[in-house]
Amino acid sequence: MSKEFELVVSCSQMSVETKQTEVKALVQDGDMDWELFVYLAFHHRLFPLIYRYLSVNKFVEVPTHVLEQLRFAYRRQTSKTFQMIAGFLDLIHVMEYHGIRVTVMKGFPIAQRLYGDVSLRPSRDLDILIEPEDVFKVQGIAAQHGFQITEPSSPMNEPKFLEWMKSNQHIEIWHPEKKIYLEIHWRLGYYEWGKVVKSGKRTEMDLAGKKIKIINTEELLIYLMLHGAFHSWFRLHWLKDIDVWIRSDDFSWNRLYQLAEKMKVNPVLNQTLLLTKKVFDTPLPEAVYAIAVKDLKARKLAKMAMRFIYDHDYSLKSNNEIVVRFFRQKTYQLYLHSRWMDRLTYLARSFLPAAEDHVSIALPGKLYFLYYFISPVSGMKRRIINFVSRCT
Repeated sequence: MSKEFELVVSCSQMSVETKQTEVKALVQDGDMDWELFVYLAFHHRLFPLIYRYLSVNKFVEVPTHVLEQLRFAYRRQTSKTFQMIAGFLDLIHVMEYHGIRVTVMKGFPIAQRLYGDVSLRPSRDLDILIEPEDVFKVQGIAAQHGFQITEPSSPMNEPKFLEWMKSNQHIEIWHPEKKIYLEIHWRLGYYEWGKVVKSGKRTEMDLAGKKIKIINTEELLIYLMLHGAFHSWFRLHWLKDIDVWIRSDDFSWNRLYQLAEKMKVNPVLNQTLLLTKKVFDTPLPEAVYAIAVKDLKARKLAKMAMRFIYDHDYSLKSNNEIVVRFFRQKTYQLYLHSRWMDRLTYLARSFLPAAEDHVSIALPGKLYFLYYFISPVSGMKRRIINFVSRCT
């Protein structure tokens, strides 16, 4: 762990009075790479918490330009957040007016619930869950309100779109003026979790004076763990959410483990606990920590994830390096699946046709099966390009 990484973790506290001695010792280090520190604060999406901590404690050793960068980013993010919330709630209201049942997955409700301040948790996008039969209706409503479909990135006629829906679980829409980005899900991945949540109850909460429906507490906590684990926890703010939630003690450990057992995701749950304990020193009940430590698969997953968490050198210098990192992540994601059937399903998804394939090569219905040979090659190319764009 570099001292810059350690300073990022130490400054991302819910209480500005925590770890003051440790932080003071770190900022007094004459070898601190402040450019790297700022980069890590932004990369891990922890800059709002870090700015609040440093602006309150006023360590004289912190360069003025560092605080200025953090302050500018924080104020810009806060303005963007409230703009996104207003547009988001308006769209949800219109959907519900048209009889569409909407469940909010994460994003601003998580920020409000965990941090008590939506500006302390940046959200690039918002995720909502609807019924499959409402997808076309939602697309029409979104278009009427200025949204554009960005995924699938290529237009398809209705029959091909219905076929595409069978192997995909969400569309992505974007409002170019309001800068609002939404993922609209009709299916939920992540093992058995999707089936449990689809049939489960919803909880109401207040966001900016309006009622919205969210997933129940333990199901939502499992979802955050699965989401972070699938993305190899390469951004610490996902793990910080877990740390804050555990410290709040606003859930049932028994029900959490019952759900994990039902969904067959115990290794992911235990991996998350091992990581948050290691990175944020999250207080865990002795019995819970003992279970996590005994889980050999969880320990291996945690060790694999730490490489992605610590690896902040995103200056990819060669094609070989790009390929190695890409396949390292895919190997990790494959290992996340406990059952062989789940692993085979994960691999099989690489052969499913994408919207881009339908546009680049327009095949008649009788030759549709050829897409299953075209898709693995074109899909691999797209995934590597996306991986490079994310890492640079």
